[in-house]
Amino acid sequence: MLTKAEAYLVIDRILGWAGSLDVQIRLSGQDRGLTRFAGSEIHQNVSQEDLTVELIAVDGKRRARVTTNRLGEEDLKEALRELQRNLEVAPEAELEIPFIIEPEDIYAEEYDPGLLEEFDIEGRAGQLESGLKKLQNDREAAGSLSLDNGFLALGNSSGITRYARRTQVDFSTVVNSGDSTGFAALISDKSEDLDISRAFSRAADKAHQGRDPVQLEPGSYPVILEPLAVGGILSYLSYVGFSARSVQKGMSFLADRLGEQVFGKNITITDNCEHPETANLPFDLEGARRQKLTIIEEGVARELAYDLKSAILDEKETTGHSIGRPDIGGFPLHLVMEPGESSQEEMISSLDRGLLITRFHYMNIVNPRQAVFTGLTRDGTFLIEKGEITAPVQDLRFTDSMLDAFNKVAAISPRREKVEGFSAFNYVPALQIEELKFTGRKES
Repeated sequence: MLTKAEAYLVIDRILGWAGSLDVQIRLSGQDRGLTRFAGSEIHQNVSQEDLTVELIAVDGKRRARVTTNRLGEEDLKEALRELQRNLEVAPEAELEIPFIIEPEDIYAEEYDPGLLEEFDIEGRAGQLESGLKKLQNDREAAGSLSLDNGFLALGNSSGITRYARRTQVDFSTVVNSGDSTGFAALISDKSEDLDISRAFSRAADKAHQGRDPVQLEPGSYPVILEPLAVGGILSYLSYVGFSARSVQKGMSFLADRLGEQVFGKNITITDNCEHPETANLPFDLEGARRQKLTIIEEGVARELAYDLKSAILDEKETTGHSIGRPDIGGFPLHLVMEPGESSQEEMISSLDRGLLITRFHYMNIVNPRQAVFTGLTRDGTFLIEKGEITAPVQDLRFTDSMLDAFNKVAAISPRREKVEGFSAFNYVPALQIEELKFTGRKES
């Protein structure tokens, strides 16, 4: 992994060799330590180091790209020569998209040193051993625990420089207990959030409670979605809806709806890399400063995520949400859903009959314009009757419009959790929804 000074030195050298070529340099590196376990035993430790240089050159509407993981002087000079050759034969695009020219420097070097101390190879083994020992003999666990220590740096011919250090831990486990499973996951850039033993216990309890599940007929049920389930839906909402490019293509459920009430008034969703519970990555992959977005404000669609191309098409400024994919456009990576006032326990006690759902898997998009998704419940689905959890339930498939579901949110928890997104992590509460449509079930 390169420090800021080392990354900027590499960028300066490449710019010096590039001559008159209008070029952007993006450096990314990651040192990853991964420990896997199965059958309640650690069976694999993997360490991997990656360092990549991406070079992009522009000349009017022509653009070329070269990527290499060779950082020797001759290797980089050859990459620049290849970039020049590619640029000369590149076809003209529909738009001229110049590089970012300001501000001069953006950086974020802060990280939690406790992660490196507590989750090195010995630390991961100790954390897992402690958690696995607490499992009863009738339960087995599988999963992984990883430490990612990386950086992203960027510079271009206009003289801008960017650097961000990214350090986080990612843990997940499935605990098996006969005919049932329980799941728990943790992801954070702060060591204080990462109680591995408690996560094991949570998954084990769900597995034990899930034995001998009953079958329910498909239909509409009130549901309580735990944060993992909410996070899964929110990630897909973001993928199909929150990008300006998806609106421009007419694929987003927010197309022609900006300024309108699309969700219930109790739903507010922002994208904010400066929120203390999201990862601090203050610039995007084009070098633009990330702006805070109020995407949904009290149910009203307000703002979209832009990269340079989608911003030019709408005659706007980029919001700093490029992921390096102009076909996708701007993409929010730091989603935050505002909390409510009802604890999960209060939600359960308020239901006469409904379902408690841990998470979904095999999520898919059925109709992006109506935000119709489908997916299966997994690793902990429970029947609630007269305010109490009475039985585990065989997994069910839901198929429903989130435009409908998010207009029927009866309660939101004050407690929120960090949950994995498509490229970072989001911060979400639990939700109680008055009705979710289930169209099938998983047969035993």
